Amino acid sequence: MIEAPPGSGIIGLNSAAARLAMPGDKIIIAAYALFDEAEAKAFKPRVVRVGRENRILSGLELLGGLLNFSLLAAIKAGS
Repeated sequence: MIEAPPGSGIIGLNSAAARLAMPGDKIIIAAYALFDEAEAKAFKPRVVRVGRENRILSGLELLGGLLNFSLLAAIKAGS
């Protein structure tokens, strides 16, 4: 990703992603880091959902987000 002004909602891509993605496409952004054991135990991953203008809709802890998506899938499957 290419850094943009804070609050601008701009997501700039480089490398192969820049050749494949077009404005308006939905993308998944994943980040990674190196932690020592204590940092890894304290780390709480999050899933952040954004709307059309790339503004945060909600921030969910990863486990909570997975449970919500699983529950939604189960509800849809049952209907």
